[in-house]
Amino acid sequence: MNPYDAIRVHWEWRIQLRLFVTGHGAPFDASTAGRDDLCDLGMWIRGDGARYAALPSLAHLKSAHAAFHQAAAEVVKRVNDGDRDGARALLEPSSTFDHASNATVLAVLRLASDLASA
Repeated sequence: MNPYDAIRVHWEWRIQLRLFVTGHGAPFDASTAGRDDLCDLGMWIRGDGARYAALPSLAHLKSAHAAFHQAAAEVVKRVNDGDRDGARALLEPSSTFDHASNATVLAVLRLASDLASA
C-alpha cells in the first residue's frame, strides 16, 4: 500500500464512522472499532508493512493507529449507548479522536519519507 492509499483508506474509515454517528451509516461495534488490526491500514501494518519493522516510523505509525482505534471505539460506544450528542462531541476538532486521526496520517507520511530516503 502506498502512503496515499493508506491515507485514503484511513479517511474513508473515518467517514464511515462519522456517518454511523449521524445514523446514516452501517452499524459499528465498539470492540471491533477498537481493534487496529481489522481495517485495511492495520492489516497492511501487520502484513506487508511488517517488513519495515526496523524503522522507528513504523512503530510510531502502529502506536498512532492503535490510539486512533481506541478513540473510535469510545465514539461507537457512546452511539451504541444512545448518546449521539456525546459521540459527536468526541469527533470535534481538537478532540482526542481528531488528534489521533491526524497523528495517524502524519505517521504514514513520516514512514513514507523514511522509505523514500532508504
